[in-house]
Amino acid sequence: MKPVVPTLALVVAACSATTPAISQNAPFTSVPVATFNKPWAMTFLPDGRMLVTEKLGKLKLASADGKTIVDVTGLPTVDSAGQGGLMDVVPHPDFRTNGLVYL
Repeated sequence: MKPVVPTLALVVAACSATTPAISQNAPFTSVPVATFNKPWAMTFLPDGRMLVTEKLGKLKLASADGKTIVDVTGLPTVDSAGQGGLMDVVPHPDFRTNGLVYL
């Protein structure tokens, strides 16, 4: 059985309304789990949930299966013009105990 790669699925699902055909000989299986508005970066949290930044300034928290997606509040104002936007997201090395995330 081929491993499921949710990271690739998020990128594919987020970048187009239709998922392009993936070669039958690919060493993985792609399974779309969620869609976002201009996603920029993502990271997995220790419990399997995902944090996804959107260029226009939103931070989304998605369940591991992608069925529940909520906005994270309390973000700074984002200038998304040109190369601006809410870019990378990285959990603190001690995220399990402090809940800190770097943007």
